[in-house]
Amino acid sequence: MLELMGIVALLVAGAVVFGIAALLFTILKVVFKIALIPVWIALAALKVVLMVVAGVVVLVLVGPVVLAIGIALFIPLLLVGGVIAAGVALVN
Repeated sequence: MLELMGIVALLVAGAVVFGIAALLFTILKVVFKIALIPVWIALAALKVVLMVVAGVVVLVLVGPVVLAIGIALFIPLLLVGGVIAAGVALVN
């Protein structure tokens, strides 16, 4: 019987030690999360700035290409529009 009580006492002591360790690690995790809030804010701000810079770079690089393609596609549309206008003028 004494052996059984010793085993139960060891289990209870182990559970208490494990519970205290888990509580301390949880408190430590919360403290680190609170302490690192400025770092997360700075990283988020840096991410936003980098996204804006990347967007501007993409606009600068892709903008002229899109403009050239638009002009190249607009000229045939002008010709087709002129042909249609001439056809309408001829019918009227």
